[in-house]
Amino acid sequence: MRLRTLLGLLGLAWTSTAHGGPRLEDERASIEFEGRVQAGFTHRFLLEGDDDREDTKFFVRRARFHVKTEVYDQLRTELAIDFMGNGGLPEAKDVYVAWEPTRWAHLRIGQFKTPISGHRLLPAKRLLFIDRPRVVNDFVPGRDIGAMSSLRTVDTRYGLHLGAFTGRGEDVDEDDHRGSPLLAVRMVAMPLARVYPAAGDVEQTGRLAVGLGLNAAWSRDGESLEPGDTAHSIAGDKLLYGGDLTLKYRGFYLTAELLLAAYWPDHGVTWYAGGYLLQASYYIAPLHLEPAVRFDDFNPSDIVPDDRETSLSFGLNAYPRHDHRVKLQVDYTHRLPSGWLTDHAADEGWAESQLNATVQVGFW
Repeated sequence: MRLRTLLGLLGLAWTSTAHGGPRLEDERASIEFEGRVQAGFTHRFLLEGDDDREDTKFFVRRARFHVKTEVYDQLRTELAIDFMGNGGLPEAKDVYVAWEPTRWAHLRIGQFKTPISGHRLLPAKRLLFIDRPRVVNDFVPGRDIGAMSSLRTVDTRYGLHLGAFTGRGEDVDEDDHRGSPLLAVRMVAMPLARVYPAAGDVEQTGRLAVGLGLNAAWSRDGESLEPGDTAHSIAGDKLLYGGDLTLKYRGFYLTAELLLAAYWPDHGVTWYAGGYLLQASYYIAPLHLEPAVRFDDFNPSDIVPDDRETSLSFGLNAYPRHDHRVKLQVDYTHRLPSGWLTDHAADEGWAESQLNATVQVGFW
């Protein structure tokens, strides 16, 4: 059944790329369908003594299907399902209702991404690398259940987003073990031109575009659901804050992001964590290619020595149709030794280095 569903989505995506997703509309309402399939293989270069035999394997990373509706240009809904979700079972992603009474005010209720981290808020279908770095992927809250209000200019170049969430994460159907709530705020500014929400610059921005973002989130955490996941959730209070800068101009793309956190556990001493990422790319339009490089550094705790998680990644993206709807990606991530800034650096990285190759086919 899973294979039949995957093949059906792949076929629909391939035949729809030329004209976008199916859409029905009249003067009062519209409904449109979007989807994508991302599949490939990964090879992990095992550390010495590692007996994990799944070092090389084929995978289906995402098989997403979205249904979006709009009524009278004010009421919007979205339902997004990943058919290759946790454990290979269908899993809800974005599920929300949004109300936009004016062009500058917006209210959203349901399950969606918390307004934290410019890199985390980018759609996965428009990333330059297969995986987000750990400083973003595991340090920053992702989707959650809650409400968010947004105030923004008509051209969406300036905005303020305020959200209140459960703090439990997505698709939780049990008692709240992580604590509550999670309160988040994000401010964005694009003073020169609007920055298209995608990593890289396949769109070849015609004038210099600069995007600035500042965000913070306070949460009252419960015990982490996963042993050793102290960077994401503790028993106590946590303040996560940071900012990001993005530049785009005629195929050139540069972004930098800094994320920091302070932890006040119910039992124990106060401690801090933080990290940053730097990423750049250039779209070579005649060849439909976009080489990219990324450096990310994450220190999960200032009281634990030599636990830094640092990676250097290189990627090459190919766009046969000059957009993300058909995309081929190859990237290599090298994990640097945990103590690379000290004299305690070992020969091995904090995790296995990794080579990935994927193909993405989508319609939207």
